[in-house]
Formats: sequence, structure tokens, C-alpha cells
Amino acid sequence: MKTIPLPQLEKHKLFAKYQEGVRKDVERAFGVLQSRFTIVRRPARLWKRKSVGRIMLACVILHNIIVEDEREEATIHIDLNENPGASFALPQK
Repeated sequence: MKTIPLPQLEKHKLFAKYQEGVRKDVERAFGVLQSRFTIVRRPARLWKRKSVGRIMLACVILHNIIVEDEREEATIHIDLNENPGASFALPQK
């Protein structure tokens, strides 16, 4: 979707501002998926729209699973029996 070239009305200016912000978010998300999944890097012009949607959904789901697994692996396990005087703060969710 193209933006309004030179918005004059206040509502058009506001729309263009929000559209620019959303476009940056979408481009960043595609960049993340492209860096992780080769299939997203390739042109999809010859694919059916439904197939592209399913592939993108699968990539997003897999990405979220990977991020969650990486987060769990980064959790620090502390054995209080090993050092009973240790103090620490639990991460906030």
C-alpha cells in the first residue's frame, strides 16, 4: 500500500505517520525471518497466495518457538545448597 505523497489534511498526515511506523515494524520482522529462514529470502511471485500465507505463518510460529527455547536455555540455574549465603534477584516477567 502506497502512502499519501503530500498529505494536506490532518487525518491524512496522521495516517501517513502511523503507516510509516507500521511499515518499519513489518520490514524489521521480515528481516528477522529472512535471516533465519531461507525460504523467505526467495521471490514468491509464482506461489499461490494461500501457500505464501501458510509458509509465513509457519515461519513466524517456528521463530517464536526458537526464541522461547533460547530464552529457556539462557535461564541461570542456581543451587542454593552449594552456596547458602548467596543472594540473587529473580527476573521479572
